[in-house]
Amino acid sequence: MSKKLKRLSALLLAVVMMFSMSAFASAANMSIYVRDYNQPGKEGKFTYYPADKTPLVTISTIPGKSVYDAIEAATEAGKVSSTWNKVTNSDGSIDEYMESFGVGSFTRTNWGDYSNLKYDSDGNVTSGTWAGSSWMWRLGDKEDLTSTTYPNYTMSDYKCPANDFSIILSFDYSSFSW
Repeated sequence: MSKKLKRLSALLLAVVMMFSMSAFASAANMSIYVRDYNQPGKEGKFTYYPADKTPLVTISTIPGKSVYDAIEAATEAGKVSSTWNKVTNSDGSIDEYMESFGVGSFTRTNWGDYSNLKYDSDGNVTSGTWAGSSWMWRLGDKEDLTSTTYPNYTMSDYKCPANDFSIILSFDYSSFSW
């Protein structure tokens, strides 16, 4: 084989390897497990969707982009539905907090309400009860479905890895009196 042909073959092989590696890196999927979680003391602590504790949906991700970006892209593609609350932090950084999430006939939207409010003689609230549900999340799979520990960073902060991974979206109910 001539030197030119050898060099051309090596160059062609390098290009093919580069494209196959980038295609491999962009093929990561995120499996999403979904549950309702009621604070301890309420009946039916966990409810899973679907009931067999399999992922509700799997979506494509782009390594280095956030979980928020992946869910937003899946929303734009019509695979899931989601709405978000954009919060600008005191340091100028921006976080996105999930307000609603749905797949097919399954959907949940954050809610909260005050009840049993007590007032003093000046009309100031002195006590009451707040109850509501909101979306929480964590990395994890089927083995982690009963965990109620959550990261101290948002879905807009966490960057998708280059390999397949899974998260748990938890629609958490809580109630407290003061």
